[in-house]
Amino acid sequence: MNEIIIDGYQGIMPLDLTLVDKKYHKIMIEQHKKDIKEYKIEQQKLPQHLRYINCIDRIKKQLKLEEYIKKQRMERETKEKDQLYYLK
Repeated sequence: MNEIIIDGYQGIMPLDLTLVDKKYHKIMIEQHKKDIKEYKIEQQKLPQHLRYINCIDRIKKQLKLEEYIKKQRMERETKEKDQLYYLK
């Protein structure tokens, strides 16, 4: 079975037509594109700080920073354990 997936846009999920009858594909794709256009219009109406992309980017940056800190902590702990092991 071929996967048929139409890309989404920021807050709109991709459209998966894999298990949908082919006669509905055209209608669903048109509706999906219409939804994306409406979404873009609605996002432009919002203040900059409330737009989806700004909220998500902030969270992604925060997660990336937390992951970096976690990695640094783990490396430091590993070095400390190694030093203690070699001192014995």
